[in-house]
Amino acid sequence: MAVLGGPGSLKSPTALLEGLSGYVPGNSGFVYNFSGGKNYDYVASGGVATPINVTGSGVLQLLVFGSPSTSTSANMTVTIDGVQVLDDTRGDINNYLIVAVGNVYNSGNHSAGGQGYVPFNSSLVVTVVCNVNADLAYNYYLT
Repeated sequence: MAVLGGPGSLKSPTALLEGLSGYVPGNSGFVYNFSGGKNYDYVASGGVATPINVTGSGVLQLLVFGSPSTSTSANMTVTIDGVQVLDDTRGDINNYLIVAVGNVYNSGNHSAGGQGYVPFNSSLVVTVVCNVNADLAYNYYLT
């Protein structure tokens, strides 16, 4: 008997929607606080970074890339089970962040964040690059 949500019972996606944004004006470093995730500090001088490179099965719940400064070039790629499912390039990710999984919103005294459910069966790889320092908020668990 298969257990709903158990390992191997759900197919991993072949694509994620590009162009999704979360609104967090100048505050991307705090996204993980109100969305239940972790934070990776991207340093612009480092070139392309691979903050997530996981082997095994699990569930990706949150993946948001933004900058506390005005940027002119940013990119995030997501590869699940050897298939590139997202390649999202933007100009400024200061106010409107790249959202691959989950959602975020922050305006003044009001903040909200939610997590999604994107399964992976054998691997999860995320790369990011930006012309200024940036933040990757993320959360996943292994099954």
